[in-house]
Amino acid sequence: MKDLHELLDGPASQREKLDAVRARAPELRALPDAELHELVRAFRRRVNSPKLAKDVNGLIAELTAGRGPAPARPARPIAAAVAFVGTRPGDVRGEELEAVVAADPDAPGPCEVLGDHLMSAGDVFGELIATGLALAKDAKHKAMRRRWDELQEARRDEIWGALAPHLRSHIGDAEWRNGFVRSCRACDYPLSPLSLADALRALLDEPGPGRFLAALELDDLCAGALEPAFAVLAVRPRPTLRRLALVCHEAMLDPLARLGTALPDLRELDLQVMGLHLGSLAAPRLESLAIDLFDPEEPWNALAAIEPVLAGASAPALRRLTLRSFPDGDELVRRCAEAPLLAQLTHLDLRGGTIGEDGAACIRTHRERFAHLEVLALDENYLPDGALADLPRATLADQRPPELDRRPLDWE
Repeated sequence: MKDLHELLDGPASQREKLDAVRARAPELRALPDAELHELVRAFRRRVNSPKLAKDVNGLIAELTAGRGPAPARPARPIAAAVAFVGTRPGDVRGEELEAVVAADPDAPGPCEVLGDHLMSAGDVFGELIATGLALAKDAKHKAMRRRWDELQEARRDEIWGALAPHLRSHIGDAEWRNGFVRSCRACDYPLSPLSLADALRALLDEPGPGRFLAALELDDLCAGALEPAFAVLAVRPRPTLRRLALVCHEAMLDPLARLGTALPDLRELDLQVMGLHLGSLAAPRLESLAIDLFDPEEPWNALAAIEPVLAGASAPALRRLTLRSFPDGDELVRRCAEAPLLAQLTHLDLRGGTIGEDGAACIRTHRERFAHLEVLALDENYLPDGALADLPRATLADQRPPELDRRPLDWE
């Protein structure tokens, strides 16, 4: 029945899906009860046009004639409210509802209840939620799309606050879902009268179109912008923020420790930096960490900086580790081979570094330590031809000539 489930989930018209199920009715009637009821559920969910309701109900009655009632499906557990300070001071009910939404921002039910509450208070986000939920069901709904565009234009100052005229210089690539910004890029812009911290405050806190933000990229940070940006993020818990990317043109000092408990559910951290220190890494739910080094202005000990990561104890959920463009590639491989963290990883990405024959020999020597990895990315290093040909899961594209002066990729 896999092919029929795929057809029901696919782009075919509802009429075509109805005809396909009808054509296979004799075969379906022979299915065990549990399998038949599961397919009937999928059929009813995917073919729900009022024009076809009579045909659908008749076909379902034919398929299930003589069968017992469908077993009740277990109720979806309701996520507990999380520590979340809302954006409407004095509105106790609003803050309670926002806390429930923050526990599961993609669930339409809590958003709809919050939207009704905000609508009754005349808050523009009430209508944004209602319109956003309608578009989530049908992204091509012309009337809802037109209303969404009208709201964004006519009530921009209510959505973004008094700073709205200047925020376009700082906030870009915003993706909305259920009435709120769920991912975006924020950058510093020296010619703006606002700081990046001001822009983040308007995005996250007041008036808060990004109060349930899931993914944030802080791009092109320069000296002086990093600390105020972190200060805004750390004002209160950000339980919905799951992915944080930082592009910073200076050495970064222990970003996770500085954010403290503000990002309790952070799952992905992507750092593009000239240098960093991770002395007190504490990220209990972090699943993916990527560190991409570029253009260091002065020497620093990159390997010492990542020792807390390799120790593994403070990142028990980490499964994907990227250490791209690292110097001392052969030594990096040795430390990875000996690291307690390696056993829990599924992906290890060491592209663009300086790994050569000694690093390859280390991997061969400790082959059993690397054998469980689903991906071992060693592209764009200095490995000689055939050095790791017996490792089917290692990717080895675009190796640089070993005789060259070894430098991490993109170093001048």
